[in-house]
Amino acid sequence: MVPPRLQQVIDTLGIDIQYEDLHSQNPNYDGYACPAQKLIVLDISIRGTRQELCVLSEETGHHVEQPGLHQKIYHSKEFWKLDHLMRGNVWALCAKDERRAVRWGTGIVIPDREFWDFAATGPHLMWEWCEHFGVEGWFMAAKMGYIRVREHELRRRVPRMREFILRL
Repeated sequence: MVPPRLQQVIDTLGIDIQYEDLHSQNPNYDGYACPAQKLIVLDISIRGTRQELCVLSEETGHHVEQPGLHQKIYHSKEFWKLDHLMRGNVWALCAKDERRAVRWGTGIVIPDREFWDFAATGPHLMWEWCEHFGVEGWFMAAKMGYIRVREHELRRRVPRMREFILRL
């Protein structure tokens, strides 16, 4: 189920969500965003799963956090024929865009206030965090990482990961 905050952003921006068999092209390919066409395409196999929510919020982040100018190069034909150093720089810039989109997505699905309210109830196992917020482990780990970075930047005491997660 899509949280109301995320659904409101999708509706406001007029984003169309489509489902296709993306795994036939690449088994690791769960979705992609086309901000210019106001389109998000998700793989049909993740429909109705936690992975759908995580990927949908991340792809919506690409619509909100506009990509840099390098996207035209990255999505051009025969990208792999670029100079080795240029290709590496473009990949680094694309990774930056991905991190911004994931940061936006984790913020909309797991607001900081709700994160800290759950953290205040004591340490939890990772599956409990995921179950509480209805997300996948990779998404929850990303949120915890962003929380730690933000707290460090604000010069606050940075909780260690083990304070968020109980170890068995």
